[in-house]
Amino acid sequence: MLKDHIEKIVNILSEKLKTNKSIFYYVVPIISVLGLLFFINSKAMFSNSGDMKIRSTPLNEIQVTDSLHAKILSRKYNPITKTVEFIIYTEDSNNIDKKDLKFELREQESPNVVIPTRYQKIDANYYVILANVKKNWNVLSLSFGYESADNSSMNEDLEDIDIDNLDTSTKDKKSLVSVVRIYSDANDIKSSSFLTEKKKSKYISEIMDLEIDFINKDIDKLNKKIEEDNSKMKDAESKIVELKNDIRYQTESEKNTTEANITKLKNLISSTRDLGEKRVDRVKELKEKINKLEQKKMDFGV
Repeated sequence: MLKDHIEKIVNILSEKLKTNKSIFYYVVPIISVLGLLFFINSKAMFSNSGDMKIRSTPLNEIQVTDSLHAKILSRKYNPITKTVEFIIYTEDSNNIDKKDLKFELREQESPNVVIPTRYQKIDANYYVILANVKKNWNVLSLSFGYESADNSSMNEDLEDIDIDNLDTSTKDKKSLVSVVRIYSDANDIKSSSFLTEKKKSKYISEIMDLEIDFINKDIDKLNKKIEEDNSKMKDAESKIVELKNDIRYQTESEKNTTEANITKLKNLISSTRDLGEKRVDRVKELKEKINKLEQKKMDFGV
Protein backbone atom coordinates (compact mmCIF):
# COMPACT_ATOMS: atom_id res chain seq x y z
CA MET A 1 0.00 0.00 0.00
CA LEU A 2 1.08 3.59 -0.63
CA LYS A 3 0.77 4.36 3.07
CA ASP A 4 3.31 1.68 3.99
CA HIS A 5 5.75 2.79 1.28
CA ILE A 6 5.57 6.41 2.43
CA GLU A 7 6.13 5.47 6.07
CA LYS A 8 9.15 3.36 5.08
CA ILE A 9 10.70 6.19 3.05
CA VAL A 10 10.10 8.72 5.83
CA ASN A 11 11.80 6.43 8.36
CA ILE A 12 14.85 6.03 6.10
CA LEU A 13 15.09 9.79 5.57
CA SER A 14 14.80 10.37 9.31
CA GLU A 15 17.74 8.06 9.99
CA LYS A 16 19.82 9.78 7.29
CA LEU A 17 19.00 13.15 8.80
CA LYS A 18 20.34 12.08 12.18
CA THR A 19 23.75 11.18 10.71
CA ASN A 20 24.01 13.87 8.06
CA LYS A 21 22.63 17.32 8.96
CA SER A 22 23.52 18.78 5.54
CA ILE A 23 20.79 16.82 3.77
CA PHE A 24 18.15 18.66 5.81
CA TYR A 25 17.43 21.04 2.93
CA TYR A 26 16.75 18.08 0.61
CA VAL A 27 14.75 16.01 3.07
CA VAL A 28 12.16 18.67 3.89
CA PRO A 29 10.88 19.08 0.29
CA ILE A 30 10.84 15.31 -0.20
CA ILE A 31 8.79 14.78 2.96
CA SER A 32 6.42 17.55 1.81
CA VAL A 33 5.83 15.78 -1.51
CA LEU A 34 5.29 12.45 0.25
CA GLY A 35 2.85 14.13 2.59
CA LEU A 36 0.93 15.48 -0.39
CA LEU A 37 0.73 12.01 -1.94
CA PHE A 38 -0.44 10.59 1.37
CA PHE A 39 -3.14 13.25 1.67
CA ILE A 40 -4.37 12.72 -1.88
CA ASN A 41 -4.65 8.98 -1.40
CA SER A 42 -6.05 9.12 2.15
CA LYS A 43 -9.64 8.70 0.97
CA ALA A 44 -8.82 5.37 -0.67
CA MET A 45 -6.76 4.29 2.35
CA PHE A 46 -9.28 4.96 5.07
CA SER A 47 -12.68 4.75 3.40
CA ASN A 48 -14.91 1.93 4.58
CA SER A 49 -15.73 -0.02 1.43
CA GLY A 50 -18.46 -1.91 3.26
CA ASP A 51 -20.51 1.29 3.50
CA MET A 52 -20.06 2.30 -0.13
CA LYS A 53 -22.32 1.40 -3.01
CA ILE A 54 -20.04 0.69 -5.95
CA ARG A 55 -21.50 1.42 -9.38
CA SER A 56 -18.96 0.06 -11.83
CA THR A 57 -18.98 -2.33 -14.74
CA PRO A 58 -16.93 -5.37 -13.59
CA LEU A 59 -13.48 -5.88 -15.06
CA ASN A 60 -12.99 -8.62 -17.66
CA GLU A 61 -16.72 -9.11 -18.14
CA ILE A 62 -17.88 -9.17 -21.75
CA GLN A 63 -20.53 -6.59 -22.67
CA VAL A 64 -22.51 -7.21 -25.85
CA THR A 65 -24.55 -5.01 -28.13
CA ASP A 66 -25.41 -6.00 -31.70
CA SER A 67 -22.20 -7.60 -33.01
CA LEU A 68 -19.85 -5.54 -30.81
CA HIS A 69 -18.29 -7.40 -27.87
CA ALA A 70 -16.24 -5.44 -25.36
CA LYS A 71 -14.78 -5.60 -21.88
CA ILE A 72 -12.80 -3.28 -19.64
CA LEU A 73 -9.46 -4.67 -18.51
CA SER A 74 -8.19 -1.80 -16.39
CA ARG A 75 -9.29 1.53 -14.94
CA LYS A 76 -6.80 3.90 -13.31
CA TYR A 77 -6.84 7.44 -11.95
CA ASN A 78 -4.02 9.85 -11.22
CA PRO A 79 -5.28 12.10 -8.38
CA ILE A 80 -2.48 14.62 -8.99
CA THR A 81 -3.01 15.24 -12.72
CA LYS A 82 -6.74 14.28 -12.56
CA THR A 83 -6.15 11.84 -15.43
CA VAL A 84 -8.22 8.70 -15.95
CA GLU A 85 -7.07 5.77 -18.07
CA PHE A 86 -9.23 2.95 -19.40
CA ILE A 87 -7.95 -0.14 -21.22
CA ILE A 88 -10.62 -1.97 -23.18
CA TYR A 89 -10.85 -5.02 -25.40
CA THR A 90 -13.26 -5.01 -28.35
CA GLU A 91 -14.24 -7.48 -31.03
CA ASP A 92 -16.71 -7.08 -33.89
CA SER A 93 -16.88 -9.72 -36.61
CA ASN A 94 -19.20 -7.47 -38.64
CA ASN A 95 -16.76 -4.57 -38.74
CA ILE A 96 -15.59 -5.44 -42.24
CA ASP A 97 -14.56 -1.84 -43.00
CA LYS A 98 -12.36 -1.86 -39.87
CA LYS A 99 -13.84 1.36 -38.57
CA ASP A 100 -12.22 2.82 -35.47
CA LEU A 101 -14.40 3.20 -32.42
CA LYS A 102 -15.50 6.64 -31.25
CA PHE A 103 -15.56 7.47 -27.54
CA GLU A 104 -17.70 9.73 -25.38
CA LEU A 105 -16.98 10.23 -21.69
CA ARG A 106 -19.50 11.80 -19.31
CA GLU A 107 -19.74 12.30 -15.57
CA GLN A 108 -22.82 11.65 -13.47
CA GLU A 109 -23.05 15.17 -12.04
CA SER A 110 -22.73 16.85 -15.48
CA PRO A 111 -24.27 14.33 -17.90
CA ASN A 112 -24.76 16.85 -20.73
CA VAL A 113 -21.06 17.65 -20.89
CA VAL A 114 -18.88 15.43 -23.06
CA ILE A 115 -15.41 15.21 -21.54
CA PRO A 116 -12.63 15.41 -24.17
CA THR A 117 -10.76 12.13 -24.59
CA ARG A 118 -7.66 10.93 -26.40
CA TYR A 119 -6.88 7.35 -27.23
CA GLN A 120 -4.35 4.94 -28.63
CA LYS A 121 -5.42 2.00 -30.75
CA ILE A 122 -2.96 -0.64 -29.63
CA ASP A 123 -4.01 -3.25 -32.20
CA ALA A 124 -7.22 -4.49 -33.82
CA ASN A 125 -8.75 -5.33 -30.44
CA TYR A 126 -7.28 -3.11 -27.74
CA TYR A 127 -7.73 0.58 -27.01
CA VAL A 128 -6.33 2.84 -24.29
CA ILE A 129 -8.51 5.87 -23.53
CA LEU A 130 -7.32 8.82 -21.45
CA ALA A 131 -9.04 11.96 -20.23
CA ASN A 132 -8.69 14.73 -17.68
CA VAL A 133 -11.61 14.95 -15.28
CA LYS A 134 -12.74 17.32 -12.57
CA LYS A 135 -11.45 16.89 -9.02
CA ASN A 136 -14.50 15.47 -7.22
CA TRP A 137 -16.07 13.14 -9.77
CA ASN A 138 -18.39 10.31 -8.81
CA VAL A 139 -19.31 8.00 -11.69
CA LEU A 140 -17.91 8.15 -15.21
CA SER A 141 -19.74 6.71 -18.20
CA LEU A 142 -17.54 5.71 -21.14
CA SER A 143 -19.63 5.12 -24.25
CA PHE A 144 -18.13 3.80 -27.43
CA GLY A 145 -19.44 2.69 -30.77
CA TYR A 146 -19.37 3.68 -34.42
CA GLU A 147 -20.14 7.16 -35.67
CA SER A 148 -23.49 7.31 -37.42
CA ALA A 149 -24.44 9.38 -40.43
CA ASP A 150 -26.55 11.55 -38.14
CA ASN A 151 -24.03 13.72 -36.28
CA SER A 152 -26.60 15.45 -34.07
CA SER A 153 -25.57 15.66 -30.43
CA MET A 154 -26.50 13.01 -27.92
CA ASN A 155 -29.51 14.04 -25.82
CA GLU A 156 -29.53 10.97 -23.60
CA ASP A 157 -27.49 11.51 -20.49
CA LEU A 158 -26.65 9.85 -17.22
CA GLU A 159 -29.76 11.24 -15.55
CA ASP A 160 -31.86 9.20 -17.98
CA ILE A 161 -29.89 6.04 -17.29
CA ASP A 162 -30.60 3.65 -14.45
CA ILE A 163 -27.03 3.50 -13.16
CA ASP A 164 -27.93 0.90 -10.54
CA ASN A 165 -28.81 -1.55 -13.34
CA LEU A 166 -25.64 -0.71 -15.28
CA ASP A 167 -27.23 -1.35 -18.67
CA THR A 168 -24.11 -1.57 -20.83
CA SER A 169 -25.96 -2.57 -23.98
CA THR A 170 -27.93 0.66 -24.46
CA LYS A 171 -28.11 1.63 -28.11
CA ASP A 172 -27.87 5.36 -28.84
CA LYS A 173 -28.71 6.41 -32.37
CA LYS A 174 -28.18 10.13 -31.76
CA SER A 175 -24.43 10.15 -32.55
CA LEU A 176 -23.08 6.63 -32.06
CA VAL A 177 -24.45 3.27 -33.10
CA SER A 178 -23.85 -0.17 -31.61
CA VAL A 179 -22.97 1.49 -28.31
CA VAL A 180 -21.38 -0.21 -25.33
CA ARG A 181 -21.42 1.83 -22.14
CA ILE A 182 -19.00 1.14 -19.29
CA TYR A 183 -19.35 2.74 -15.87
CA SER A 184 -16.54 3.52 -13.44
CA ASP A 185 -17.11 4.55 -9.83
CA ALA A 186 -14.60 6.83 -8.11
CA ASN A 187 -14.50 4.31 -5.25
CA ASP A 188 -13.72 1.44 -7.62
CA ILE A 189 -10.74 2.69 -9.58
CA LYS A 190 -7.04 2.02 -9.06
CA SER A 191 -5.24 5.14 -7.87
CA SER A 192 -1.81 5.72 -9.35
CA SER A 193 0.04 8.98 -8.69
CA PHE A 194 2.62 8.01 -11.33
CA LEU A 195 0.13 7.30 -14.12
CA THR A 196 1.27 8.76 -17.44
CA GLU A 197 0.56 8.01 -21.08
CA LYS A 198 2.91 5.35 -22.41
CA LYS A 199 4.20 4.12 -25.74
CA LYS A 200 2.32 1.42 -27.59
CA SER A 201 4.96 -1.24 -26.79
CA LYS A 202 4.59 -0.52 -23.07
CA TYR A 203 0.82 -0.84 -23.31
CA ILE A 204 1.11 -4.15 -25.17
CA SER A 205 3.18 -5.58 -22.31
CA GLU A 206 0.74 -4.25 -19.72
CA ILE A 207 -2.29 -5.56 -21.60
CA MET A 208 -0.78 -9.02 -22.06
CA ASP A 209 -0.01 -9.13 -18.32
CA LEU A 210 -3.58 -8.14 -17.51
CA GLU A 211 -5.03 -10.81 -19.79
CA ILE A 212 -2.67 -13.44 -18.38
CA ASP A 213 -3.63 -12.51 -14.84
CA PHE A 214 -7.34 -12.87 -15.63
CA ILE A 215 -6.72 -16.23 -17.33
CA ASN A 216 -4.74 -17.51 -14.35
CA LYS A 217 -7.67 -16.61 -12.12
CA ASP A 218 -9.99 -18.57 -14.43
CA ILE A 219 -7.59 -21.52 -14.30
CA ASP A 220 -7.59 -21.41 -10.49
CA LYS A 221 -11.39 -21.49 -10.47
CA LEU A 222 -11.47 -24.42 -12.91
CA ASN A 223 -8.86 -26.36 -10.90
CA LYS A 224 -10.95 -25.84 -7.78
CA LYS A 225 -14.00 -27.19 -9.62
CA ILE A 226 -11.95 -30.17 -10.84
CA GLU A 227 -10.94 -30.94 -7.24
CA GLU A 228 -14.59 -30.72 -6.18
CA ASP A 229 -15.56 -33.07 -9.03
CA ASN A 230 -12.92 -35.61 -7.99
CA SER A 231 -14.08 -35.43 -4.38
CA LYS A 232 -17.69 -35.89 -5.46
CA MET A 233 -16.80 -38.99 -7.52
CA LYS A 234 -14.81 -40.52 -4.64
CA ASP A 235 -17.74 -39.97 -2.27
CA ALA A 236 -20.13 -41.57 -4.78
CA GLU A 237 -17.80 -44.56 -5.28
CA SER A 238 -17.52 -45.06 -1.51
CA LYS A 239 -21.30 -44.90 -1.19
CA ILE A 240 -21.71 -47.54 -3.91
CA VAL A 241 -19.35 -49.90 -2.05
CA GLU A 242 -21.33 -49.31 1.13
CA LEU A 243 -24.64 -50.03 -0.59
CA LYS A 244 -23.31 -53.19 -2.21
CA ASN A 245 -22.08 -54.49 1.16
CA ASP A 246 -25.52 -53.93 2.69
CA ILE A 247 -27.52 -55.47 -0.14
CA ARG A 248 -27.06 -59.07 1.13
CA TYR A 249 -29.03 -58.21 4.25
CA GLN A 250 -31.96 -56.57 2.47
CA THR A 251 -35.34 -57.81 1.38
CA GLU A 252 -36.23 -57.99 -2.29
CA SER A 253 -37.98 -54.60 -2.31
CA GLU A 254 -35.09 -53.03 -0.39
CA LYS A 255 -32.63 -54.53 -2.90
CA ASN A 256 -34.56 -52.94 -5.75
CA THR A 257 -34.36 -49.54 -4.05
CA THR A 258 -30.65 -50.01 -3.38
CA GLU A 259 -29.97 -51.02 -6.99
CA ALA A 260 -31.82 -47.92 -8.17
CA ASN A 261 -29.70 -45.75 -5.87
CA ILE A 262 -26.52 -47.42 -7.12
CA THR A 263 -27.57 -46.69 -10.71
CA LYS A 264 -28.15 -43.02 -9.82
CA LEU A 265 -24.71 -42.80 -8.23
CA LYS A 266 -23.07 -44.40 -11.27
CA ASN A 267 -24.84 -41.89 -13.53
CA LEU A 268 -23.63 -39.10 -11.25
CA ILE A 269 -20.05 -40.37 -11.50
CA SER A 270 -20.30 -40.62 -15.29
CA SER A 271 -21.71 -37.11 -15.77
CA THR A 272 -19.24 -35.63 -13.28
CA ARG A 273 -16.32 -37.34 -15.04
CA ASP A 274 -17.46 -35.99 -18.41
CA LEU A 275 -17.75 -32.48 -16.98
CA GLY A 276 -14.36 -32.82 -15.31
CA GLU A 277 -12.72 -33.86 -18.56
CA LYS A 278 -14.17 -30.80 -20.27
CA ARG A 279 -12.78 -28.62 -17.50
CA VAL A 280 -9.35 -30.25 -17.83
CA ASP A 281 -9.43 -29.60 -21.57
CA ARG A 282 -10.42 -26.00 -20.89
CA VAL A 283 -7.46 -25.57 -18.52
CA LYS A 284 -5.13 -26.89 -21.21
CA GLU A 285 -6.63 -24.45 -23.71
CA LEU A 286 -6.22 -21.52 -21.31
CA LYS A 287 -2.59 -22.45 -20.62
CA GLU A 288 -2.00 -22.51 -24.37
CA LYS A 289 -3.61 -19.06 -24.58
CA ILE A 290 -1.17 -17.81 -21.93
CA ASN A 291 1.73 -19.08 -24.04
CA LYS A 292 0.36 -17.20 -27.06
CA LEU A 293 0.01 -14.00 -25.03
CA GLU A 294 3.53 -14.38 -23.69
CA GLN A 295 4.76 -14.78 -27.26
CA LYS A 296 2.87 -11.66 -28.36
CA LYS A 297 4.37 -9.76 -25.45
CA MET A 298 7.85 -10.80 -26.58
CA ASP A 299 7.19 -10.00 -30.23
CA PHE A 300 5.53 -6.59 -29.82
CA GLY A 301 6.13 -5.48 -26.25
CA VAL A 302 9.25 -4.67 -24.31
